[in-house]
Order: sequence, then C-alpha cells, then structure tokens
Amino acid sequence: MTKETEVKFKVEKKDVITSKLRKSNFGREDMYHERNIIFDKDGEMKETDRLIRFRKIKNSLSKEIFTYKGPRENNGKTREEIEFETDVKKLMSIFKKLGYSPEFKYEKRREVWRKGNVKIVIDELPFLKTFMEIEGAEKDIERTARKLELSMDRAITDTYMELFERYRKENDVDEDFLVWDSFTIEDL
Repeated sequence: MTKETEVKFKVEKKDVITSKLRKSNFGREDMYHERNIIFDKDGEMKETDRLIRFRKIKNSLSKEIFTYKGPRENNGKTREEIEFETDVKKLMSIFKKLGYSPEFKYEKRREVWRKGNVKIVIDELPFLKTFMEIEGAEKDIERTARKLELSMDRAITDTYMELFERYRKENDVDEDFLVWDSFTIEDL
C-alpha cells in the first residue's frame, strides 16, 4: 500500500510542455494507449471518494492493471493507491459477483516522462483534450511546476470522470463515456 501524490494541469500546447520537459532534463520513458473501466456498487465508491479501476495498456508490452484508490487527502492531492498487474477479465468477473458493475469508461493516449523521483504524464483524451499530471513528493511537484512555469493555483485534483461530468453539463454533451471508439468489457 502506497500513497500517491499528484496534481493535474490543463495543457493548451503540448509541444510547448514537451519542449520545457526536455530542457529540464526529463526523459520520455513510454507512450501508449489506455482503456479504463471504473466499477462501483450502488454509488458507494463515488460517495466515499474511492475508486476501483481496471486498465488495459496497449503498446509493445500490453499490460492489464487493477487499481484501488482511497479517499483524497491533503487538499485532494494525495490518495492511498494499491495497484498490480492481473488478468482484468477474471478479476472483473469476481467484482461483478460481489455486486459491482461498470460505471464509467474512458480512454487516453499517454506519454510518460521522468526525472529522478518525479513522474510526469501527458494525457490526451476525447472531448477534454490534453492534461499533464505531476507525481512525486509535494515539494518536488511544486518545484517542477515552477520550473515548467505552471502556477499551483491552477492545479487540478479532479478525476477525469469528474472533469468529464462537468464538461458534459457545461457543453450539453450527450456522450456517456470518455472514449474515441465505443468498447465493451470484453474489448478491454
């Protein structure tokens, strides 16, 4: 069990951010496509600010990952996180037998950058466009944000599901999921 501390920033120009990352000696480790399904049971996970996620990463190494995230702490920046590789279809079938069901699907293209103990991901999502997450110790997150000329006042701690719910309401979008192409559990 670990604690994860991260913040998001909306990215207007991806090429500007990637240029700043290179100038700051961050190295790009990976690029891939992800499909994610969030499970809940009668809204109890959402009500208690917890998350159960099944993820499939599609790249040359393709991985399937289960994640549990606990309630947000530290102004929403920190959460308990338990994450491991697994056969997601088998584990999803167990959760279904326990009364959980798929509540939200989303996909994204992700780039992973790293320097020391700081991990940066750049996510491109349908509708929402591009975001960057900075993960690490809080002081390292703040130092990295300053170096990239990002104000912590503009940091976002909402999940992509929360951001999409707000986007749907503000833009009268009829889509239920944050996907480019519809996919089912079987496709995950």
